[in-house]
Amino acid sequence: MEPKIVSKPKFTVVGMKYHGKNEHNEIPQLWQRFGSRMGEVQPRANSATSYGLMGNYDPVTGEFDYLAGMEAERTADLPTGMTTWEVPAQTYLVFDTDFGKIREAYDNIYQRWLPQSGRQRSGGPEFEL
Repeated sequence: MEPKIVSKPKFTVVGMKYHGKNEHNEIPQLWQRFGSRMGEVQPRANSATSYGLMGNYDPVTGEFDYLAGMEAERTADLPTGMTTWEVPAQTYLVFDTDFGKIREAYDNIYQRWLPQSGRQRSGGPEFEL
């Protein structure tokens, strides 16, 4: 699994946030709740693209922040129960995978690819697109 290197300008995602360990499939449940409300994110930068943003991982507790959302052009007048996440301009390593193999891809990236690559993870969020 070799990644592509992609530079992306800063962008803003509007969506619904979760904080925890995803011990009880909270993230798939979050996507179900957000999926029925996607149309409330207006104006969207791209109507066909959604993001699963992850960051603020605490290695002691195993907890992290996750936002199911869509890229927005503006963030004024947020829908009730939604928040924003500003993603800085950054260079990313892009690993292609099938939706059903996301967990396996993360395991491969962090347990095999990254340790063998000589690279280090930067401080910004990572995301599923």
